[in-house]
Amino acid sequence: MKPAKKQISLPFLIAAVIALFIFISTLKYLNNGLNPVGYNPYFFGNLLNIIVTFLTIAGLFVVKRKSKNLSGILLYLLLILSVTPLILIFIDKYTGLLNLLDSYTSEEYFFTFQIKKIHVGLLFLISYFFQLYMMIYLWSRALSKERTVYLVSFFRTLLLLTLFFVISLFYVWFYPASPEEIKGKTYDYALVPGAAVWNKKSPSPIFEARLRKTLDLYRSGIVKKIILTGGKAPGELSEADAGYHFLLNLGVDTRSIIKEDKSGATREQIKYLYYIKNANSNSENLAIISDKFHLPRINQTCGFFGIKADLIPSGYKMIFSRAFYYRLREGIALILFWLFAI
Repeated sequence: MKPAKKQISLPFLIAAVIALFIFISTLKYLNNGLNPVGYNPYFFGNLLNIIVTFLTIAGLFVVKRKSKNLSGILLYLLLILSVTPLILIFIDKYTGLLNLLDSYTSEEYFFTFQIKKIHVGLLFLISYFFQLYMMIYLWSRALSKERTVYLVSFFRTLLLLTLFFVISLFYVWFYPASPEEIKGKTYDYALVPGAAVWNKKSPSPIFEARLRKTLDLYRSGIVKKIILTGGKAPGELSEADAGYHFLLNLGVDTRSIIKEDKSGATREQIKYLYYIKNANSNSENLAIISDKFHLPRINQTCGFFGIKADLIPSGYKMIFSRAFYYRLREGIALILFWLFAI
């Protein structure tokens, strides 16, 4: 006679799944210096998390109703694997004991991504993978009698993550980044996200296009002050400093430029704009100037921070292969931001 599998009560499982949802949602906001009380359920990434949580709980009910036994050991393990990476992020952020993040500076990159961001992203992704696996495993058990349910659920989880990425890429590719109607408008601040610096001191062509578009708006009186953001790679000027010297050489008054030279990601640059806006309550008119492929993620980041800004494309043109590369990279960055706000 086979020993019975250890069972878990339905109320406990539901409470654990809800607690996991609250934990990851809270962590997303705390990591960005925001109060979780301002949680926006309509932000697409938050909506995805809500749907996954709802389907997981619904799956528990369906399996229970069909009187299908659940492996208590497996579900305990999935819960532990889901929450442990989040606990590591939380402990490291508020104590630094694990030294996962502080051992790397904002200047260290791997394939154009900050190493600090890669570490946090991997921990979040591991947690989310097991959350998705739990949801898919429950529904696979409820709707089929497959003997290979564990392996099938694994591949279905990978397929679902791939679908999330395809949605992200579709959004980036088809985002309607046509020029904003700015005739008759003036902006208190225009943010220019930094981009690559060439020869250790000069803006790259992509960065230069952003700066020249901003310069045109400044000379037309449409933009009053320019915010230049972006840190640096070892041995070169920061992106903000490279943009600063470029604009000064073209006649922009130094008093019209604000520099932020520590950020290394779009999220950090939009967060800086968030602080600027809060510190200057009279500054209602904001603009952000960047490339067409970059604006979709900027739009979503602004939505997360509750910032209303006109998004103005720089007008930079590139060949299809380069455009595809940048959109592919943006698709990866966007899905990470949607799910984890990193």
